[in-house]
Amino acid sequence: MRRRFFMFSILQIRAKARQTIAETPGAYLLALIPIILNIIIQLIASAQSNSWALQLASNPTPDLSFLISSSAFPFLYGILADLMTLSISLALFQVIYHYRDSVNFKDSFTLFSHQRFGSILATYLLKSLFLFLWGLISIIGFSIMFGGLIVAFMTAIFNQPSEDIVAVAGIMILLGSLMGVAGIALLLPQVYAYFLVEPLLFDQLAQDTYTGPFAVIKESRRLMKGYKMKGFILNLSFIGWEILVALSFGIVGIYVIPYYCASHMHFYQAVLDDRAMKEKLFQGTMP
Repeated sequence: MRRRFFMFSILQIRAKARQTIAETPGAYLLALIPIILNIIIQLIASAQSNSWALQLASNPTPDLSFLISSSAFPFLYGILADLMTLSISLALFQVIYHYRDSVNFKDSFTLFSHQRFGSILATYLLKSLFLFLWGLISIIGFSIMFGGLIVAFMTAIFNQPSEDIVAVAGIMILLGSLMGVAGIALLLPQVYAYFLVEPLLFDQLAQDTYTGPFAVIKESRRLMKGYKMKGFILNLSFIGWEILVALSFGIVGIYVIPYYCASHMHFYQAVLDDRAMKEKLFQGTMP
């Protein structure tokens, strides 16, 4: 008897996601509020950048409170944007697993009223912390590289470049680049090891089997063994859409965000099905 391995394709995942979006009433409204907020934030950020440029022109050493406020606002909005995207994913998870059959624009905030919001937030924060720690090497490396570029640029403009300064800048750029690339090589496998944290979290909460954020992350790492490249290819397949989102100032995200979130949820089920099929093959229970 000939046995074959069945591996799902990214095309299948995306086709299922498009079908989910097309058949779910209100799906195209899910990202409406996040997109509107994003446009407003871009306008505020642009005004803030102009204000910062004017202050730097009048005072090359701006006060610390201005720098903190300028950095804190985009950081806090980034967290809010992540949680809104997580809320959209939760709504689509509930549709895919038949806990509901429609969604609306308010579902981009339903996460905040979820009875287990604390558990969701704790898992999100822990995953973010782990990824930050895994990415520290690349952050430090690229910071050194940009520092070297700034030294070289400033030296070329304001001073006669000395051999020592040029050598130091060159070493910073070279070592920083190598360190940054090595850091990314270390970070990427971890990004995709945690790729199923969100759907696993939703599944465990729905089935009341959630035992904590560490358990969710550990289970994601287990499930993603052998599937990291698939997750990478899924994300890579959305690059064209992401470019369109950027060019349209986020407006195309009304379609792309639910589309990607649905693809992510379907990817989770595809991994579960594929692993179950392989286990049956190895156990000899599959005809």
